[in-house]
Amino acid sequence: MGPIKGPFFDFMPCLYIDCFSGISGDMMVAGLLDLGLDLETLKGFLSQIPVEGYRICSKRVKRGGIRAYLFQVEVSQPQPIRKAEEIISIIQKSKLKASVKEKACGIFKVLAEAEGRVHGVPAEEVHFHEVGAVDSIVDVLSIAVGLEELQIDDIYCSPIPLGRGVVNTMHGPLPLPAPATMLLLEGCPVYGVSLEEELVTPTGAAVVKVLSKGFGKIPPIMLERIGMGAGHRDIAGWPNVLRLFVGKRLSNQPGDVVIELTANVDDRAPYEMGFLMDLLMEAGALDVCFLPCYMKKNRPAFQLQVLLSPTHLERITSLLFQHGITLGVRYAVLPRIVLERWEEKISSPWGDIRVKFSKDPNGKVMPRPEYEDLRLISQRFGLPLWKIREWVIGKLLDY
Repeated sequence: MGPIKGPFFDFMPCLYIDCFSGISGDMMVAGLLDLGLDLETLKGFLSQIPVEGYRICSKRVKRGGIRAYLFQVEVSQPQPIRKAEEIISIIQKSKLKASVKEKACGIFKVLAEAEGRVHGVPAEEVHFHEVGAVDSIVDVLSIAVGLEELQIDDIYCSPIPLGRGVVNTMHGPLPLPAPATMLLLEGCPVYGVSLEEELVTPTGAAVVKVLSKGFGKIPPIMLERIGMGAGHRDIAGWPNVLRLFVGKRLSNQPGDVVIELTANVDDRAPYEMGFLMDLLMEAGALDVCFLPCYMKKNRPAFQLQVLLSPTHLERITSLLFQHGITLGVRYAVLPRIVLERWEEKISSPWGDIRVKFSKDPNGKVMPRPEYEDLRLISQRFGLPLWKIREWVIGKLLDY
């Protein structure tokens, strides 16, 4: 899958984990298989780990009418109860890629820390029962391998739904969500649902805790594929499915997202709007635009449009309200495409002139002399504006 070259910049694959029905390790693996992870390739990677007595398989199933992949680890012989440090040692001694080992070990480390806090023992001494069984080792490694094979490192997650009830474990009955799960989700956005089911397993919570760069709404992406991972339980009246969204997302760079703020103004004189533009630009607005419009009762009016950085939203809206321009504003967060650009000064017979440069998608550099500098020179020397601009462009032809 890898980085995708666009005409303006590089697009990077972005994965969004939609946990509307919770998350477990096997659901995550199933979703990655649906996205294109090859099962036989996965088996080849897993064979590098000295763990035996299991086999893996996958198949299509329906959950709540939704078609999805089901991933299964079938254990054929008893498995030892392993300590966290044993599992991590097994992974680290393997011949898997360093990035795969780093992800898998990171997940087991936070699992051990959470279990240790629950049971009051050091993390390295935690004896994994349910989460330490061979199926969880396979789940965690399969997730790490799948992300590596699909070349996905930019991962975000939805808020986490939490069911309720009781689950039976080797420690006896435990409340849902499981205590370790809740510790793992500290600092993550969660919300309750009415289902008496274990929607989020400790492994699932550890996966999103370690791998997600953030939680919330899906980031702006060009959606390419959707992976559907089924849970093992077919819950009546509920689609027990994990959705994985993959698409192209802009590489993180300054200015790739802006806010467009709009308001309709019908009770201000034109000269007041001119003063408002100066105030907004001084306050950090990127651009200000007034569009003529007609409002209720056929009143001629202005539609105010302001482009600004997200960090300036509070400052700009406060300024509008402070000056009584409007009683309310609308705003939208918009991704934008920007060319590489910079500013330099060049020497001329009339003094220094600032020039803004930009580079087009083909690498061609385009100069734009700064209007204010041209205007001042024109006024000072009595020269036509176009003649000064022509001189600057001619000097920069071979830039």
